[in-house]
Amino acid sequence: MPWIALAINAGMFTVKIVAGVAAQSASLKADALDFLGYSANYTISLAVTGLALQLRARAALLKGASLLLFGLWILGSTVWMAVAGTLPKAETMDSSACWY
Repeated sequence: MPWIALAINAGMFTVKIVAGVAAQSASLKADALDFLGYSANYTISLAVTGLALQLRARAALLKGASLLLFGLWILGSTVWMAVAGTLPKAETMDSSACWY
C-alpha cells in the first residue's frame, strides 16, 4: 500500500510542477512540492523500516529539514515573482482545478 501512495504522489508532483512552471504559478508549484514532500516521506520511511531507532530518528530529522527547504524555496519564489511583477496564467490555473 505505501508503494501505491508513493507512485500516486510522485505522479501528481510531475503533473503539478509542469502546470506550475507553465502557468508561472507559485501556488501550483507549492502544491507540487507538497506532493514531492509526501513522496520523499514515503521513500525515506520505506527505506528505514526495520532499522535501528537512531537511524529512524535521523530520517525523521531529514524529512523535517527537507520540508523546511521546500517552504523556503516557495517563499523565495513567491517574493521573486512579486518583485518581478509576474502573474500566473489564468488558463493553466483554471485547467488545473479539474484535478480535484
